[in-house]
Formats: sequence, structure tokens, C-alpha cells
Amino acid sequence: MNRTRVSILVGMIAILAVVIFLASSGGLPGSSFQYDPSKAVHGQLSGVKALAHVQALVDFGPRPSGSEANIRQQDYIIAELKKLGWTTRRDAFTDKTTRGPIEFANLHARLGEGDSAFSRTAEVLVCSHFDTKYMPGITFVGANDGGSSTGLLIEMARVLAANPDLAERIELVFFDGEEAITSFQVEGLHGSKYLAKKLRALPEGDRPPYAVVFDLIGDKNLNVGIPSNTDLEMSNAVLEAAEELGTRKHFSVLHTEIIDDHQPLHEIGMRVTNLIDMDYKPYWHTSADTMDRITAESIEISGRTGLLFLEKYLLGGRR
Repeated sequence: MNRTRVSILVGMIAILAVVIFLASSGGLPGSSFQYDPSKAVHGQLSGVKALAHVQALVDFGPRPSGSEANIRQQDYIIAELKKLGWTTRRDAFTDKTTRGPIEFANLHARLGEGDSAFSRTAEVLVCSHFDTKYMPGITFVGANDGGSSTGLLIEMARVLAANPDLAERIELVFFDGEEAITSFQVEGLHGSKYLAKKLRALPEGDRPPYAVVFDLIGDKNLNVGIPSNTDLEMSNAVLEAAEELGTRKHFSVLHTEIIDDHQPLHEIGMRVTNLIDMDYKPYWHTSADTMDRITAESIEISGRTGLLFLEKYLLGGRR
């Protein structure tokens, strides 16, 4: 079979997978959310506002897990979300690393005030990591790696609050400890592994069935590749959302796996997708991962596409 016929066949399979996914789901099982274009929020997301949050995070300097700067940025995230009407829980835990035991803290945010905001199980976890890699001797501020996706989630909180019926089905999760001090074969993904362990212990009906992870989504030359170790139907539905918005050239489904915070959730049976741009060399994990390497436009493209996928294709089903 020649390459052209193979490409056509692969494309047809991908389209069929999306159709089956949307037709069978009509939104999440048990979800009563109905997508209403007049109440859609994806178009309200501002890359400029998200970038301002990234700048505030970068201004704290390097923010590796366990550092004072990491704690200060947690306080910033919590304070900003509170202004937007969200309640945040800090879930602290200690884990072993090659630097010895480190105290990590995941942040979980739901729209509303107090404990009542968490009274209902979320249908989708929308995730980012906020830690920067521990790199002694290098000023690594992680504008893109850790910063861009975290700034995006804070901005998502603002626009989601405009549609409480949508927002109440979503939990924002800010992971600590995604970065490995040495290698992922030894450590890393501390926050997502910790959450996965807690979720695994819950009855299946008390677990959010879906998760979306954002990482490295601010690169000027945006090239989001969705890893193969994600849910294929969800990933193809992201491409459908991108096609609708005219952002399709920035998104693709990869034929390779990527180790990131989606993996521990995937391993416990959650359906996950991951929007990540790994085509960030030579700046990735260097002192050159600075604000001048990222743009408001790229964050906005990633955020609007992700939000349309959430509100129309995943929660609401295709209409």
C-alpha cells in the first residue's frame, strides 16, 4: 500500500473515531451540560491577560519544588483565583527525591466559596504544572515550561466563571513536582502520581472520568503535539475543535509517547489528553526559557482551542 493510500486510511480512521466518540458520548455520561453557542466562553479567553500572569510567576525567579519562590507563587495563584470567585485547596505531601525528602503541594480549585465548592465530583480535571526544574548554577525561570500553562489556567478561571453551569463541572489542578531532578526513570511527576494514587483509592463513581493537561503552550512557533499515550478519541476531538477555530495548523497527534502529568492519570483508567509543544529546543530546560520566547497569541490559540474542546466536544457533545 503506498503512502498516499495509508495517509487517507489513517485520516478516515481518525475521523471515524471522532464521530464514534461524539455520537456515543453526547457529552460525558451522566452530564446534563448542553453546549449553547450564545454562552460559549472560549472566545473570551485573552492571551494578553494570561501572559501577564506568566510574567508575575517569572518575576519570582526559579521556582523548583520545595523552594520559597515556589511557595510564593502558590500564594499568588490562590490569591488570583480567589479574586475570580474560585476556592483553592492546597494538598501538601512529602515525597522522596534524589535531593532527599521534599514537601510538594498540589493546588485544586473549584468555582464557588468554601468547602461547598468541592461538594460535587468534577467531570473534568484541567491541569498544569507550576514548578520549574531544579537547575543549580542556571537561572531557569520556566516562562514556557511551567509558566505558560499555569498563566493559561488562571485566565481560564476568569472566563469559565462567566458560565457557572460549565465551570462547576471543571476542577483546575496545578501540579507540583512535575520536573525530574535527575530523570523520569528515577523521579518526577510527583504531583500527578500523588493525585492518581488518591483517586485510585476512590470508588469509580467518585473519580473524575476525564483530564486535560496543558504544558509548554506559549512558544512563538506553536506546534502542539498530542502524545500517543493519551485517549485517541479525545485527541482527535481536539483537532476537530482546532479545525473549527482555524487553528488546526498548530495541532497534531503524535505517534510517540511523552512522559508528562497525564500519564499517571491515564494509568488508573482516566481518559486523558495532553496539549504540549515539545518542539521548543534549544530553549527547553535552559536559561533561555524566558518571556521573550513566548507570545500571548500562542497561549490564546492553545487556550481557546482547549476550551472549545471542553465546552462543546467533551462536556456538551458535538451539536
